Amino acid sequence: MSLQTDTAEASASYDGLNELIDLLISELGIPTHLKGFKYFSLAINIVYADPGAIRNVITGLYRRIADIYSTSVSCVERDMRTALKMAISSGRLTLFDEYFVCALSNRSVIPPRRFIAILSERLRCQLISVQASNGNSR
Repeated sequence: MSLQTDTAEASASYDGLNELIDLLISELGIPTHLKGFKYFSLAINIVYADPGAIRNVITGLYRRIADIYSTSVSCVERDMRTALKMAISSGRLTLFDEYFVCALSNRSVIPPRRFIAILSERLRCQLISVQASNGNSR
């Protein structure tokens, strides 16, 4: 397994998908230098290409990311949680609140699984909307 193999399917449907995902994660306040940023980027890319991948997070999605980055599943999950905590504490909560209205209460940390699911679905909806307005079908 390689990073390019996992992201090729998702990138095929939209040339700038990786850049769009990275921009979105960055705008939400997750610093780009954190490992959690890279893990989220790959996870969202994988779930965008295969929505069913979110069902089996620990033994499926996180294991896949851990294998690609030669780390453990617990490190992947911990780094994602840390990245989310930093995003929430960064003060950029307007966009965060817009995306996670129901998922975030009292500034608590949203679970990484939910973060991935919501962003991949929102991204999918936005790209379908753009394609529809351009007259293309998916």
